[in-house]
Amino acid sequence: MAVPSKQPSILLVVSIDAVGVARLPWIFHRVGYRVTVLTRTGVAVLRSRFVDAKITVQGGPREVAAALAAGIREYSRTYDWILPCDEPLLVAISERPDRGDIAALMPFLPPPDRLDEVLSKLTFLKRAASLGLPVPEFRLCSSRGEAMAAASAIGYPVVLKKAQSMAGSGVRLIQDPATMDRELAGVDDPEFMVQKCVDGRVGGSTLLMERGVPIRYFSFYKMFNWPGPFSPSGGGELKEDPQIDALVEQVGQMEKFHGLCSIDWLEERGTGKIYLIEFNPRYTPTTYVSGWAGSDFLPALSGMHQRTGPPVTPLRPSGHGGQVFQMFPESAFRAIDDRDVPLFIRSLGSAPWNDPGLFMAEIWRLVGHYVPASWKKLLPRTHRSRLI
Repeated sequence: MAVPSKQPSILLVVSIDAVGVARLPWIFHRVGYRVTVLTRTGVAVLRSRFVDAKITVQGGPREVAAALAAGIREYSRTYDWILPCDEPLLVAISERPDRGDIAALMPFLPPPDRLDEVLSKLTFLKRAASLGLPVPEFRLCSSRGEAMAAASAIGYPVVLKKAQSMAGSGVRLIQDPATMDRELAGVDDPEFMVQKCVDGRVGGSTLLMERGVPIRYFSFYKMFNWPGPFSPSGGGELKEDPQIDALVEQVGQMEKFHGLCSIDWLEERGTGKIYLIEFNPRYTPTTYVSGWAGSDFLPALSGMHQRTGPPVTPLRPSGHGGQVFQMFPESAFRAIDDRDVPLFIRSLGSAPWNDPGLFMAEIWRLVGHYVPASWKKLLPRTHRSRLI
């Protein structure tokens, strides 16, 4: 009689309440993993019915990183895969003195020196430029004087970019010297970037890399950004281009990354040239639409934790260019702000209907953004806390 094989298990380590991360349990459940989540209390991912076990701590990214560090030896023996899921967690790990010990037991976490590089948008672009990858013209600056001189040399408008930021929080479009002067007052980083503002459409490529080889990916123009133009997109229009294929392969060769990640790029208006603008060393929300986009990540994710030989055969997406997708609740926020009823209805097509707890958490998040604070006070405390 055949002995049934042990079900593989994964520990998802989550430190922020991000809607995209909350879809990960469903993704790995479909692949066949038993899913445990290590996170802070009160986050939406805990309401997913695809979470088999929960480990919670009070606090934020630093406390989650501390809990991971305290249990890393036990976790590495218990789980086949330990996946850090968000950027604030990666930053918190990188700041710990024992980060090398953590990385040694987590194959899907870059080693400390590489982690510092990919977390710094400045260091990453500087290295990419040195290797000949197409990046917009930029200057690294450490003072107001250097920044003003750089902007003058490059020519306005320019983009002011911090070394670390998330969801566009550290990016500013600067139209003139007066605006540059005001924005610099809020920059306390020892080094930052002044970059040429290339006129064009911003896009992204969602990737699954196996030791630097992009085995699955798809690309798209970013659409339905919310709440601002540099904020995360709520969907996109699929884009297929040999330039992007080459760029994805070059980034893989440069970083040797292992796991789920993404890049951001920009297509210059008029010339069609693709420029690399950012690398995200973490899971990104669009992963769950990979099958629809023609590059299903799920078969490649299955058993990835135990493959030691050659990577699976890479698969380039084809035949889906031009198709548009929306994500819920991300594009729903954009739809409500724009009073775009058709967009809101289309966004519901990607809602997690098969995961009622998560769906309700996302509805509460959506409602909570628009309900006046005075109304929230009238609700029972248990309901009020859900209006994020």
